[in-house]
Amino acid sequence: MQYDWNVNGLLKIKAGGRLDAFQPNQYNASPMISARYTLSPGLELRGSYSRGFRIPQLFSEEVHTELVSGEIRVIRLADNLDAEQSDSYTLSLDYDKEWSGGQIELVAEGFYTRIHNPFVLEDASSEYDQNVLEKRNGAGATVQGINLEAAITNGRYYTLEATFTILRSRYDEVLKWSEEVGDDQLTRSFLRTPERYGSLMAGFSGLKNTEINASMIYTGPMWVQHYAGYIEADRLERTPDFVELNLKASHTFKLKKNKLIVSAGINNLLDSFQEDFDRGPDRDASYIYGPQQPRTYFIGLRLHN
Repeated sequence: MQYDWNVNGLLKIKAGGRLDAFQPNQYNASPMISARYTLSPGLELRGSYSRGFRIPQLFSEEVHTELVSGEIRVIRLADNLDAEQSDSYTLSLDYDKEWSGGQIELVAEGFYTRIHNPFVLEDASSEYDQNVLEKRNGAGATVQGINLEAAITNGRYYTLEATFTILRSRYDEVLKWSEEVGDDQLTRSFLRTPERYGSLMAGFSGLKNTEINASMIYTGPMWVQHYAGYIEADRLERTPDFVELNLKASHTFKLKKNKLIVSAGINNLLDSFQEDFDRGPDRDASYIYGPQQPRTYFIGLRLHN
């Protein structure tokens, strides 16, 4: 259900909710409310609250990535595993201005999310006498941060877009991710979650039948679990920063009845890539992070009728 209320032309409120049934006799209510207030032409203040949830389940990517020392780490759901719920709050300031040749958009947003019964994967090998990770409910967690966005467009010549996020995500209690590590290797931080990240995209189409596009993806440091096999003992690794730069140029040739588009480019121009892969039959296949490919060149042909 949803209800929209235009209060006085400057203030607009949207409220609603949904009810989900995901297991026999188990229901989840998700309310939401948001408000938008126009401070001046092109400048708006927005705020919202919403509740979300995730039901207990296993995902195929969780099973496929947990291969350590040539053995599959079995992942199972804990008994009486409850749904994960979250309460999210956002507050943002949006600026939007048009001119004869294009548009500029600026957004500054703060967000805060409180997670109840968060899903965590903890080592339960000693309890089941085998290589087992169990999905359990944690004590609670908080995710908060700031998000900045900017976009400048001129439909005829260029487009520029940029985003940057600073994030802090913490469990209320330390995560028992391995039975083999000491207290110095435990953490409250979300694993495989960068603390800052951003992107920059630029497109230029000022030349006839030619387009040039560039993008940059920045991924900040994060904590990643590294299981023994290739290394002597389980440990947490602190990943470095990555800057991935991609370039692409394309030109369109007009034929009698068709168009031929020729393109070429480079992905990950700076070759910003993980350098400490495990090796050999005892490697931890899940110890992978950062850009998905090293520096890669490509060409392409597309024919349109």
